[in-house]
Amino acid sequence: MTMTDKQASTMELPGLLAEVEGVVGRDAAIKFATACGGTRIYMPASVPSEHWMVEVIGINAAEKLSKHFSFGRRGIRLDIPMMPRALQIRALTKAGASSREIALNLGVTQRTVHNHRKKMHDDEKRR
Repeated sequence: MTMTDKQASTMELPGLLAEVEGVVGRDAAIKFATACGGTRIYMPASVPSEHWMVEVIGINAAEKLSKHFSFGRRGIRLDIPMMPRALQIRALTKAGASSREIALNLGVTQRTVHNHRKKMHDDEKRR
């Protein structure tokens, strides 16, 4: 059974991503998870303007995360959980990625992406 867009938009993010969502909001948390979910990252105590997080979620959100997770002047390593597929497809679709790009990025078939997009479209029609 595939999750609908409405279910995806209200589902709780796993583990540490829920904490990230509490600090920077849902959209930034989804962008953050799409960029680094399933990996271990180093969260610096202060974020330089050229840091990858600034590109992904913006300087304000990156600074908030850095302040939230750092210990004084020390950064921390964090294991970022993977995000549910429906949320990944939704986030990449909103970012303007093509079905092919999403499929290659997530390691799924284009048919899977099309099915998720159709459900997103159907849900928006019902609203």
